[in-house]
Amino acid sequence: NSFSLLPLTLFINMPISLIFAFAIYKKYFGHQMFRVVLFIPTVISAVVLCLVFNMAVSRDVGFIPKLLESIGLEKVVPDNGFMGDEKSAWGMILIFSVWTGISTNLIYFCSAMGRLPAEVFESAQLDGASDFIQFYAIAVPLVWSTITTISITGISTIFSWYLPSLLLTNGTNGTSTLGLMVVVSAQSRNNLGFISA
Repeated sequence: NSFSLLPLTLFINMPISLIFAFAIYKKYFGHQMFRVVLFIPTVISAVVLCLVFNMAVSRDVGFIPKLLESIGLEKVVPDNGFMGDEKSAWGMILIFSVWTGISTNLIYFCSAMGRLPAEVFESAQLDGASDFIQFYAIAVPLVWSTITTISITGISTIFSWYLPSLLLTNGTNGTSTLGLMVVVSAQSRNNLGFISA
């Protein structure tokens, strides 16, 4: 499970964060809404976010299962709910991680893009560069140091990532991670030498 977070961080969270940061930087339509919706997870406690997400996907009170049932997809919802089923629990935690991971990366990328010289983009526009070319050929190279920093911290995070797994499923239904194993073992003071290694 821990190692499945690596491609999620590098190939899903980071590109999505970059695209939204560029949209906010260029002030595209809806950029204020993106900013509010995507920054919310950074200012709200992880415990509250996990509680809200758990309620949203809960079989009894969640709006997502009710929405799926209303459009005729009730068979998609497991009998024990998304978090109570081993086939869907880790996938739901990964979806939660995308939402919360984008918000953290977005702060870094918006900050990096806020320091980019507007004259470079104006010059590229005058030369006929499309928004895609401006993003790919100008913005990405100029924020490359931020991309590499986030990549390194993302790689190191997979070894200590545990909170969503603990709060959403308590590590049950195949959702345990290396970080959760360390925390649980350290709390029980069981096998501290192995955990330290």
